[in-house]
Formats: sequence, C-alpha cells, structure tokens
Amino acid sequence: MVTTKADIESRIISVVAKCIGLSPDKLDTSLWQEPLTGYVLNLFEVDLIYILFEIEKEFNINIPPESLEQYGFSSINGICSVVQDVLEHT
Repeated sequence: MVTTKADIESRIISVVAKCIGLSPDKLDTSLWQEPLTGYVLNLFEVDLIYILFEIEKEFNINIPPESLEQYGFSSINGICSVVQDVLEHT
C-alpha cells in the first residue's frame, strides 16, 4: 500500500490531537515545527511516550531507538519525518 506524505501527516495529526485532547484543526501547520514540550503545546515526556505508542499502532511500525535519540519526536514535523523514513525502509 502506497502512503502519501499528506496521508501520513493527516494520520499523525489525528493521533497527536487524540492523545493530547485537542481538535485536529487546532494543530495548525504553523505549530508543526514547535517543540512538543515547549511553551506552546506544553506536553510532558509521558505524553510523548503515549504518542509514540499510538503512532506505532496507527502505522503498524516500530520506531527505532535511534530516531528518538536524535530528537525525532520533538515536533510534529519530526514525527512525520521519522514515520515516513520507517515506512520507506519496511
């Protein structure tokens, strides 16, 4: 199954919004580069772990630890890049 970048982004936004209790339209593209633990979204480490598990479940993938060590999950754009990379190499 071919997954487009737009599809990946849409699914990630849905998962993140569900995990943090926001409507997906509140996660405007201007926020995608903001740190998830920064003052704008103000998430905690446990929130990122929850998002990680839900992303893995949504895409039926395993995110490698190296992606987390390199701050791959620090922003929505980062999550999109990590997921796209994992999907391309599976």
